[in-house]
Amino acid sequence: MNIYERIKEICDEQNITISYLESQIGISNGSVSKWKSQTPKADNLYSVSKYLNRTIEYFLTGEDGSFVRGKSLTKDEEQILAYYNELGEEDKIIIKAKMIKFLREQRKRDAETNEEAMM
Repeated sequence: MNIYERIKEICDEQNITISYLESQIGISNGSVSKWKSQTPKADNLYSVSKYLNRTIEYFLTGEDGSFVRGKSLTKDEEQILAYYNELGEEDKIIIKAKMIKFLREQRKRDAETNEEAMM
């Protein structure tokens, strides 16, 4: 699969056309089609990757390359992170607080379950 095919696939998943993508990122109509046989300019590929929320590495190699602490991100983790990044700072603070509360409660329940199992 080449760069163009990967871009087309993601556009299809997001229900947008290649020409719509081109207009949104400010490149000329037909530019992406040329990438079937030509390597795009780095700044254009960067714009595409940001707009489609994928890494440049994905378009070049087909491998995502999203890592956190040396671990690849799953599609679900990428989607959660993308949603989180769309939030305002105040909402991020609320989400962090709720997540910490949830995790503490979950750990407490797990510890209680383990204690009961040991008896």
